Amino acid sequence: MFTYSNLKSYKVRTQSRVYLGKVVDLEIDTATSQIRKYAVAKLLGKDTLLIAPEQIVKIENHEIIVSDALLKVKDLKNIKTSLAAESVAINSQR
Repeated sequence: MFTYSNLKSYKVRTQSRVYLGKVVDLEIDTATSQIRKYAVAKLLGKDTLLIAPEQIVKIENHEIIVSDALLKVKDLKNIKTSLAAESVAINSQR
């Protein structure tokens, strides 16, 4: 079981290990007393992501891992570019 004071310090990452931020708030369904959304934000970020419990893959080691489907197409392109650059750097070191 988790408390809000514990959850608010948890880092949120995608399955591809992309950092999305930390839990900053929760949306609770008053009829069922269940969490409807996790509000996630970066320290200086202006945007807050609302993540549904169904999007969470697992919670472990003080992290919440969410489905890669949360990434925007632009983010995926940036990841591919970064990975390609790392691959070139590694291959040139050989």
